[in-house]
Amino acid sequence: MATDTVTLEFRITTKGKRLLLYNGYAYTLNKDRGKAKYWRCEDRYCSAFVHTDANDNYKTHSGTHDGHLPSPDRIELLEFKKNVKERVIHETTPIARIYEQELAAAKLSQTSLALAPDAKDAHSSLSRLRRKTIPTLPTSIDFDIPTIYTQILDGKQFLFKNTQIRGKREFIFASEQQLVMLFESKLIFIDGTFLVCPPFFDQVLTIHGVHHEHAMPCIIALLPGRSSVFYNHLFQLLDQHASDLHMTFEPQLITTDFESGLIKSVKHHFPMSRHIGWFFHYTQSIHRRIQSLGLSTLYNNDPEVRS
Repeated sequence: MATDTVTLEFRITTKGKRLLLYNGYAYTLNKDRGKAKYWRCEDRYCSAFVHTDANDNYKTHSGTHDGHLPSPDRIELLEFKKNVKERVIHETTPIARIYEQELAAAKLSQTSLALAPDAKDAHSSLSRLRRKTIPTLPTSIDFDIPTIYTQILDGKQFLFKNTQIRGKREFIFASEQQLVMLFESKLIFIDGTFLVCPPFFDQVLTIHGVHHEHAMPCIIALLPGRSSVFYNHLFQLLDQHASDLHMTFEPQLITTDFESGLIKSVKHHFPMSRHIGWFFHYTQSIHRRIQSLGLSTLYNNDPEVRS
């Protein structure tokens, strides 16, 4: 048989070892002589070998698989796992979605489906695999964002602005489609979280617009502070981009939390808009006030107070 007609494929096992695939059988590396490698059938009772050169090119094979049949279902399953792992490493798509998409695309046989791990069971190992590819958190303010985090899946820009204000960095993430959606929306929701925030930033701020009667995330911003200066800077950048698109950023109704800097900035930047607070945050504020006045114990213990 001419060697140029032989196709060898390789896979990585769950234990990180290489498998050679040839004619429906799987082989593990038995010996590496430098210039030649000897691969033995993974069935320990089988004496079939494949010989390759140092660059994994086919040289010859020896022995026969008299004691067992090929394992196309296992090969099929290895191919499915390979595709899942490659996407987990190179994409930021949620792991569960990748698994579901690849499982549907693989069209596995009934035997392979029975052998395939459940998505929940596979999630832990796939999460560990992805964490190895995620950059460590920066130790200083001078860092670059990997390209994969600056683009959406189709390669279009997702990092809208990477700027500095008062010597501090500010990141704004939004695709062009999200920005247009925001500028078209007459109702926007603004909220920030402070507990879950990367180093060198003070908050993760989100702005949602309404599209086809659904609230849609349009802006994700990492802000270095909570004063009106930072909010004003964000709104100015958005206003300028709206102008560049021959649009306006003038929502009729704005709902926010009760951050004083945000309230001041909204009042300054959107004087014609109606501004209301989140009812959830309002009730939280009332509850904190009740606790500070020592009334929560009285409420819990006195039925007349509750009535």
